[in-house]
Amino acid sequence: MISLVVSQLRHGLGRAVATVLAVAVAVASFALLSSTAAVSRLAASGTVEANARPLYDVLVRPAGTPGPADGLVRADDVASASGGISLAQWDAVRAVPGVEVAAPLATVGYVMQHVAVPVDLTSAVDPGAERQVLRVRPTVVSDRGTTHVPDGDTYLYATEHPIEMVPGEPWEDGVVYEAGELPAPVRLVEHDPDGATEDCVWGAARDDQDVDRFAPRDRESFACWSSAGSVAAAPEAPTAWVGVTVPLLVVAVDPAQEAALDGLDGAVVDGRYLGEGTGAGADAEPAAPGELPVLAATSTALDQTVTLDVERLPADAATTVASSRTVGAALDLLGDAPGTVVDRVEIDPQDVHDRLLATLASPPGAGEPPWLRAPTTIVGPDATTVVDAVRVVGPATSGPVDVAGDEWAGAFRDDPGHDPVPVTSADLPSRPVARYTPQDRGLGLTLRAVGAFDPALVESGPELATLPFEPTAPAGADGADDASRAALGDRPLLPGPAVSGWTGQRPALVTSLEAAASLAGYTRAGEPLPVGSAAPLASLRVRVEGDVGLDARSQERVRAVADRIHTATGLRVDLLVGSSTTHVPAAVPAGAFGRPDLVVADPWLQEGVATAIVTAVDTKSLALAVLVLVACALAVGNATSSAVRVRSTELAVLACVGWPRHRLFGLVLLESLVTCGVAGVLGAAVAVVGAPLLGVTLVPSSVLLAVPAAVALGAVSALVPAWRAARADPGSATRAPVAHVGRAWSPRRVGTLAVLGVARAPGRTLVGALALALGVGAVGVLVAVSVAFRGAVTGTVLGDAVTVQVRAADYVAAGLVALLGAVTVADVLYVAVRERAAELALLEAVGWGSRSVARLVLTEAAVVGAVGSLVGAGAALAVAGLLADDVPAAVVVAATGAAVGGVLLALLAAWWPVRTVRRLPVARLLAAE
Repeated sequence: MISLVVSQLRHGLGRAVATVLAVAVAVASFALLSSTAAVSRLAASGTVEANARPLYDVLVRPAGTPGPADGLVRADDVASASGGISLAQWDAVRAVPGVEVAAPLATVGYVMQHVAVPVDLTSAVDPGAERQVLRVRPTVVSDRGTTHVPDGDTYLYATEHPIEMVPGEPWEDGVVYEAGELPAPVRLVEHDPDGATEDCVWGAARDDQDVDRFAPRDRESFACWSSAGSVAAAPEAPTAWVGVTVPLLVVAVDPAQEAALDGLDGAVVDGRYLGEGTGAGADAEPAAPGELPVLAATSTALDQTVTLDVERLPADAATTVASSRTVGAALDLLGDAPGTVVDRVEIDPQDVHDRLLATLASPPGAGEPPWLRAPTTIVGPDATTVVDAVRVVGPATSGPVDVAGDEWAGAFRDDPGHDPVPVTSADLPSRPVARYTPQDRGLGLTLRAVGAFDPALVESGPELATLPFEPTAPAGADGADDASRAALGDRPLLPGPAVSGWTGQRPALVTSLEAAASLAGYTRAGEPLPVGSAAPLASLRVRVEGDVGLDARSQERVRAVADRIHTATGLRVDLLVGSSTTHVPAAVPAGAFGRPDLVVADPWLQEGVATAIVTAVDTKSLALAVLVLVACALAVGNATSSAVRVRSTELAVLACVGWPRHRLFGLVLLESLVTCGVAGVLGAAVAVVGAPLLGVTLVPSSVLLAVPAAVALGAVSALVPAWRAARADPGSATRAPVAHVGRAWSPRRVGTLAVLGVARAPGRTLVGALALALGVGAVGVLVAVSVAFRGAVTGTVLGDAVTVQVRAADYVAAGLVALLGAVTVADVLYVAVRERAAELALLEAVGWGSRSVARLVLTEAAVVGAVGSLVGAGAALAVAGLLADDVPAAVVVAATGAAVGGVLLALLAAWWPVRTVRRLPVARLLAAE
């Protein structure tokens, strides 16, 4: 029987090659698809496992804090919290068994610091003018260029005449001065060539104290400069000093616990860490009386750019200034003077931050009041780091927020070191603001930077598990709709200089809890600053001992520690293992200075994401495995069945000459096994060669399983045809498989004849349609499974990353399934042409041209393709309906596209059969018939 099988394969080489190629494609697809699914699952699971544990496992918040709604925790609610946990409760948490680290975090609040930025006006000065006045008009730009707030102008009076600084009278310690008896201040005197002298007006405030601190008119200043260089320490170039106010968020930590949690000590790039000092001990912070030691961040995410328009005023402006006796009079006279813009300068926020760091590292010492020193408009404003007020800011809200004027009051422009406030604070607030000041106005603390840390060097946990409320988490919120993204220039909305704005800052200054206790004297309406109260801590960040993963044992161990913390303290606990950042759309109201209404993606924390992702990955892998098995099994079954069906006449002849049923059955089965065995080896080789080209990592077990799987599928698919061949009546087996179509009808068009031809052979038509339905339906089902998977895991940082990671596998799977369907259709059409060879030869014999016969075959292919595509698309939509309540639009589009593509594939697959039609030996086929 072996020799007969070999002889049959050799004499029917075309049929055997077609079967081998169809089965080989199915085998190669099986190896590639199963490998893709397995590798995709391993990669996704590995990503989830690597990012399942954030920097800490349990977040502890004050008792009474609302719990997560649907597992969501708003990042801003956590980052903006202040106070609520006592030091005793912190000690109790540290004593809980299983706690490795319990790092406290206390929000001190915002402190305002004034930075004077020198602006060289050399290019704007008219070298031929004896006296002249330049005006610098600043505009503070924030909110990604959508907010423009004009600030007070700075004037520079430049003269070629010498300017002398006349020292003021000294202040005596212990003397209380009455109004009108203050010591004489410093004076600037200009010496004219004729010997006359005139006082130069300088300063930053008008004479009256009834000012609007946000009105540009009340924020103007005046400076003097002489090219004669007669004042010591005066700049050589004409310089205007533009004041920029920077809000700094201060937090307090325990240095030892913080170092153990996130390695803050290792992020120090200049100076020293908190608590380090000679003989100070691990937790003590040596500091001079009245100083608050801090670590300063080396970079800032503050969105505050100051643009300066430099104007040259008319020549008579200098005469006006010279005749003025006070700053207010000079500013009143020059306020409406026209000017010609001669230059434009931009102040970068990082440059401002660097200047501020330098001042914090070397703050001015005690001495006489700053207004008794050299005029600020000559040698630059006197640096000061006094904390005159601390502002505690609540969470952002889309509704109207009322911030009383008292929260901004308390300073005038003539004393920039005294609680300065950014002009952008005049914008509509999104957050409540509470201002705390020292009980004794003369006892404000002075900031001193003992070191600087790089926020990028602070550990924040795995990249995809960074907690959105961590002090070093990225600040900002992306636009959530097209209009908002366009307004923001596809950039996130960053924190601005207005502390009441929508986006909160990340901490710029870090101090120790012990040092922060010195802020206990700051009060508001008799209430102490939260960090100076009996419950100063806003949160505790707890890391559990040992390794923690997604296994049930680890989860239970973390849950047990959290339960013990709650039992011991009564505080709110949130489990963070397996959590990830998600984004919730939030409406940001339009501002008063140009910012439009925005919708931003507010960062939240979604709990339990990792477990949901692993479950979705496992479900998808199972669905893909079933899809692969079904697709490949049907493809192999179709190929082997077609190969047996095309030999029905030969088998009938063997039955007529006396072959028993068991030999016919064995012949068909053995031929199928040999064909599928050869195809299995060829398919495995194709998979090995094609995997690198497709970017697929082959799983060895999938390749090794390919050959026996092909043989097994070939045996199973050949059982029914072999049984039918052994049981069928020899006479009926030799009759053509044509259905009775009723009375005779003479079709006049190729299309009509094609439809009749399809109807006359329903079995063949059904096989072709089902083969194409398999490919179209498989693509649609694959898209439905992928959409369901993305719907289960997307929306979080970790889920989005996993979705992107497995997307390539989905594309490979879709491509291979489509290829499998195309090869199956081509095999069916080829076998159909071989079966109808005599019929097609007869058409040519009666006058049909080869092109007409080719059109007939193509039209039949289109009919079969349309039927199969519609069935496959309908099946895909039905499966999608089972996976989701509503069929996703993506699945509808994919099913429609697959249906159209199925028809095109059927036409393309008919190319080889059409080529075969044109080579039909007409005379020989008619003679054989």
